[in-house]
Amino acid sequence: MRIVQLDEDIDAEHLVKACAIEGKISAYRFPEKLRNQAAKDPFVLDSLLPRGNPLLTADKEFIEDHLDRVPNKHPGIIIVDQDDDAVPTMTTHIAQRMLAKFKDDCEGWHEASWENSVVTIRDSAVVVYRVEDGNIIDRKDWPREKAKPWQAEVLSRIEFNANQ
Repeated sequence: MRIVQLDEDIDAEHLVKACAIEGKISAYRFPEKLRNQAAKDPFVLDSLLPRGNPLLTADKEFIEDHLDRVPNKHPGIIIVDQDDDAVPTMTTHIAQRMLAKFKDDCEGWHEASWENSVVTIRDSAVVVYRVEDGNIIDRKDWPREKAKPWQAEVLSRIEFNANQ
């Protein structure tokens, strides 16, 4: 079973339990020893990415503010982000709902290798790109309102990135 590492901003027991009940991946809670670190984001990237598990975060600036800290080869970064016009502030429960919808819409998500991909999941779109030498490479946006073709394209791009 694959493992996803929760970032501090999305760390919640209900997410871990939901993953366990679903039975397709396991979610690891954010390590206690990393909580409340000064210069947190770079430290988290440097500490968690080498562990080999995709990192799940709800901090949309987390990666773009620290592109220079994202290695060319990494286990994957998944960002759950609300649309700009969303009314309630992001919570772990909203993130869980958004992830559940993505998983329902995108059969096979748990079988894909997320390596080297940065994936942003929004209600309106899915965005996939790679980071090479601190630069965003091959960014592609898929609106989710169109019929099913986006799912296969997203998974294909994720698999492509894993082989880069």
